[in-house]
Amino acid sequence: RPGQGTIVYDAPTIESADGQVIARLRGAHQLSPHGVWLDGTTSTTATFPLSLVQEGGQWRIDNPPNVLAVPTSYFSSLFVPFDIYWFDHTGTVLVPTTVYVPRGEETATNLVRGLLAGPPPSQRDVTVSAFPAHTDLDLAVVVNDAGIAEVPLSSEVLRLPPADLNRLVVQLAW
Repeated sequence: RPGQGTIVYDAPTIESADGQVIARLRGAHQLSPHGVWLDGTTSTTATFPLSLVQEGGQWRIDNPPNVLAVPTSYFSSLFVPFDIYWFDHTGTVLVPTTVYVPRGEETATNLVRGLLAGPPPSQRDVTVSAFPAHTDLDLAVVVNDAGIAEVPLSSEVLRLPPADLNRLVVQLAW
């Protein structure tokens, strides 16, 4: 369960010595835990020192990084871009942020979780969320065959004034 996001890389280099392995991921770009590109467009080399232990006659990584590493060649087949929207500080204009989420049944759930996490740190000075702090998603978003999504949010959203609830629905729908 990588908690620090995703690294998309071009080529790995592996070095080993004395039970220590160093993985260098060249051409690396990082995504936040919610799929937002970090550090602009500049690629770097991500380095991960890995300790190995022997267990049951097999080698295991003792300290796996808290990040998902995906080769660039697989990225477009595993992830899909979407825009999620935040309000500007006036509450009248929606501002898009492109995120990349894994393809599959949990795509809608991952998008809603991204909304509940709030705007990325780089945008918090200019954007806000209509969702109250500590709003939770109960289980998962279910999308039926007609494309209608059921989004089970925690009950505090029902206590919002009608105008704020409307903004929340608009943000969610976009």
